[in-house]
Amino acid sequence: MNEQHTFIQILARRWSSYLLVITHLLILFLFFSGSWWWRPRWVFAETTPAFIREAMLQGAGSDAYTAVSFARFAHTPLIIMIFSLWVLMGFRGLRQLVLSGRWYWVLSFGLAIFWIVLSIGWSVENSFAAQNQASQWFLVFLLVLVISCVGPSTRMVSLAILGGAVFQALLGIVQTLLQHEVGIHLVDDRVFRIGIGIYEFDLNPELSGANVIQSNGMRFLRAQGLTPHPNLLAPVLVLGVLSSFWLWQHASKSRAMVIVMHVIMLWGLFLTFSRASIGGLVLGTMLLGISSLTTKQINRHEWRAFLVLLGFLAGLFYIFYQPLVNVRVGIGDEGQSSIEPISVVSRQIYLQQAQKIINAHTFSGIGIGNFPYASQRLLQQRPDLRIRGDNVHRVYYLAVAEIGLVGSGLFAITALVVIGFLLRNYRHMPLSAWGILVGIVAWLAIGWFEFFWWALMPYQILFWGCIAALMYDVLPNTEDDPLATSS
Repeated sequence: MNEQHTFIQILARRWSSYLLVITHLLILFLFFSGSWWWRPRWVFAETTPAFIREAMLQGAGSDAYTAVSFARFAHTPLIIMIFSLWVLMGFRGLRQLVLSGRWYWVLSFGLAIFWIVLSIGWSVENSFAAQNQASQWFLVFLLVLVISCVGPSTRMVSLAILGGAVFQALLGIVQTLLQHEVGIHLVDDRVFRIGIGIYEFDLNPELSGANVIQSNGMRFLRAQGLTPHPNLLAPVLVLGVLSSFWLWQHASKSRAMVIVMHVIMLWGLFLTFSRASIGGLVLGTMLLGISSLTTKQINRHEWRAFLVLLGFLAGLFYIFYQPLVNVRVGIGDEGQSSIEPISVVSRQIYLQQAQKIINAHTFSGIGIGNFPYASQRLLQQRPDLRIRGDNVHRVYYLAVAEIGLVGSGLFAITALVVIGFLLRNYRHMPLSAWGILVGIVAWLAIGWFEFFWWALMPYQILFWGCIAALMYDVLPNTEDDPLATSS
């Protein structure tokens, strides 16, 4: 009987290990493909059960295809699979989550998500949009819970982000060289018929609305990869550069390959002409330098080498693209272009709208995901303005406007819990974890000028997933397989 019982235990332990490997692969794929513009065409397929299609498209109206592009992302079934595998593993790592104290951060994050769900009840403009956004946040919470319990490590996460960033940067570089889209279709329903495709926008610099920089009559297409906008490609490249900094010290035998990958990511980043993200990279580089003074894990020599590479590429890029760079930073006469002034004015209008909404709905907010609709309503009072309603390009204003001071306070508590945990255990942080941490801080800084990691599900996955991986990797996981018992 004891031998049979032992055999069952060994079998269960191996089964759990196999499930863990699959779970890690799925999670790493999310980090690798996090910024891709997936189109979940299965929602519209005739084979999709009617009750599912109606539930997902209810209230979306004639713009249904656009409405579900982010809210019902192709990542959704992957997260459901990841959570289901974790359940089949017997909630592996949950005990260690509690014993290590990491459960405080998961609990505070969960309470913030709970407030977001509650905000559906008082959504002022569009309850369907609130339901959409709340469902995204709930899925992200499930993913965060699993990563906090079983990983993977920050080293594996950074490698996945690096691979995705290099791919995106190469695609963006080719787009700028061709000055039109490459025409990539990685998944085609005519071949696989799985109802999920990857969409590269039609890019023509001569068309109105194209993401270009104009100088002296020349319209130059900015790099955007498999994203809808260059400002959404840029932060992924920033995260890829900073999170993979540890390779400069640990890949001595393949140093040339590391340098090549960073050159590709940096050049792709410059070709996005994203001021906020380039500023975030500068801040992250400075933080790495400061960290090299406080921890022995970061080699000052390697940081200086990276700084030299960054400075050399920035100078070379300025030589090649000086007129475009000058236009982007507001130097000189922009000639016939009105792109930059419109961009600045529209951002100011959204900021004014956010302040107005916050004053009117200070504590509860207008409901998650409702800002673009409130913005459009306010713009209808200004027929002289030819812009559409959009999210305010400042995460912190957007959060307070949508979920009020109460919800924002819950997120602030979550941040304080994370900071406190890291300060107590920073000596246990591996070098890869430092890179992830600096990348997160860079995104926090970029959030002062953008809204992507608050409103868009792919970037919610990357941002909060990185935090979860960081928290998991700070302390070594000493827990045995929960399905096994001591012999």
